[in-house]
Amino acid sequence: MEWFNQVDETYRNELREFNELNYQRFAAHLDERVGAWEAKILARIGGLEQRMCESESNMGQRTAAFESNMEQRMAGFESRMEQRMSAIEATLERRLAAHTRWMFAVWAALFIPIIGLWFRGG
Repeated sequence: MEWFNQVDETYRNELREFNELNYQRFAAHLDERVGAWEAKILARIGGLEQRMCESESNMGQRTAAFESNMEQRMAGFESRMEQRMSAIEATLERRLAAHTRWMFAVWAALFIPIIGLWFRGG
């Protein structure tokens, strides 16, 4: 029975050593894989950061171009509005002058008979 216990103990020790060696190989392989993945991820992050920086500068250029375009359009719009407003003002002045002349003619046409009636009655 003692011999079986020694053999069993020997097999247990050998199995433990075998498992420890396998675990060490597995841990080394896992560390290697994790290191490779980490390097890939860091490379991709670096590429993304570079593209983001390029995109930000490109976005700044696009924003500046957009603002310039909008300023030009607004200046054109303002000039067209000023032209139309001056045309409307000129039309209003002409119409007001014509309206005023007609009003004086109507007042004169009404005022003359009123004066005639006043002198006749007095």
